[in-house]
Amino acid sequence: ASKQASKQASKQASKQASKLTDISLLRIVATIAVVFLHTNSTLTDNKELFQLTDNQYLFFLCAYRMLYWAVPVFLMITGALLLRKDKAITWDVCIRKYCKRILLALFIFGVPFSVMMISMETKQVSPLMILQAVMNVIEGKSFGHLWYLYVLIGVYLVLPFLKNATDNMNEKTMRTFLLILFLFNFCIPLIESVARIEISFMVPFTTFSVFYVVCGHFLEEYIEVGRKIATAGFVSMLIFAVMVALLSGSGDYLGYDSPIIGLTGIFAFLLFKGMDIDDVHRGGVWNVDRLCFGVYLIHPVFIHFTYKLLKVSPVSFNLYWLVMPVFGVIFVIIAFFGSWIMSKIKPLREYVL
Repeated sequence: ASKQASKQASKQASKQASKLTDISLLRIVATIAVVFLHTNSTLTDNKELFQLTDNQYLFFLCAYRMLYWAVPVFLMITGALLLRKDKAITWDVCIRKYCKRILLALFIFGVPFSVMMISMETKQVSPLMILQAVMNVIEGKSFGHLWYLYVLIGVYLVLPFLKNATDNMNEKTMRTFLLILFLFNFCIPLIESVARIEISFMVPFTTFSVFYVVCGHFLEEYIEVGRKIATAGFVSMLIFAVMVALLSGSGDYLGYDSPIIGLTGIFAFLLFKGMDIDDVHRGGVWNVDRLCFGVYLIHPVFIHFTYKLLKVSPVSFNLYWLVMPVFGVIFVIIAFFGSWIMSKIKPLREYVL
């Protein structure tokens, strides 16, 4: 009986380690995808500055819209980890632990980022820039990628409510809830945009973030699909996203509230679910995982510095389509190295990263 109990405990521990490993692997891949996303979107968002041709613009547009699934995956991971039935979530914990960490990150990194952007635009430096930078952070006018942190604070503030709700939902109820959110927050906006009509029906949860957070919990708890099916779904959605971007000539139909992006994120989550590696490498994966938030915070600094100050970008080369991945890899390496250096600073490691 003792041996049987020991085997059972070992199996349970292995299963739990596998769950944590697949989340870590997914977060690492999504973080790398975000760096590649901004490697491309920084060019398309400043088309005139980089003098992109129509073909270059379409290429970089397709490249970064294909990667939009990464941020929804971050929200799904939040739901998968924090909405577990065995996880105790209170407003005190959410405010004092989670929200405080994100607020510190916003101001510690957002203010210097904003000062840097102001000085690059005005070509001068003054003490008043700090005050303007603080206001920019409050108003959400610092680096664009920080929008996710504002959303995350909102998610943390409603997390205890979501936790209480999902704890009392069975699989069928949760599936129905997600379908309603998907219909009103993803499908109806798409219909309005394509058909150029206004649909007045709405639900109280008019945000994609709640859908992704609850969806991550639902997928983690109830959904199992084969790796081949998840891969086929993920690749199909990527191809679909490229086709839509090419046909429309823009990314108007491929935002975070797009059914295409939503489904791509879902298939990405399912693709990594249950993925495991041997015990020897789990520690290394976990260490890299711990650097991901820092990478998210600082990676645009290196991109803007290279593109706008050094004036070197993929567009500087004739084979821009071949050089772009090289830029992405370089930015990934530098950002992870920078995050590793920040992790050695004790206050940052304990209170922010």
